[in-house]
Amino acid sequence: MVGGAWTDADRKLLLTATIVVDVQAFLGLLLWLLEQRWAAADPARSWENPVIMLLALWLVHVGASRAKKAADADKWRAAGNWLLAAALLVALGIARVTLF
Repeated sequence: MVGGAWTDADRKLLLTATIVVDVQAFLGLLLWLLEQRWAAADPARSWENPVIMLLALWLVHVGASRAKKAADADKWRAAGNWLLAAALLVALGIARVTLF
């Protein structure tokens, strides 16, 4: 129930989201390293995606930490705001790579 009491299922969902983003970041960095993407013709573009994704990873971890420390009434807001910011940053990173 959104905005209701923070349950064990909510905690597990936040933990799962954090783990998914961790795995995604690891696989993305591994792929970036194996394909030697840092050696591209445009250095700024080749480093842009990993930096954006690592910032998003940081936002997810900060959000999980803040939600864990917040009072029950504020856990939803803490988790939601930080995860929304991370999702927007990931969307920006994807759009920059694919559209521009």
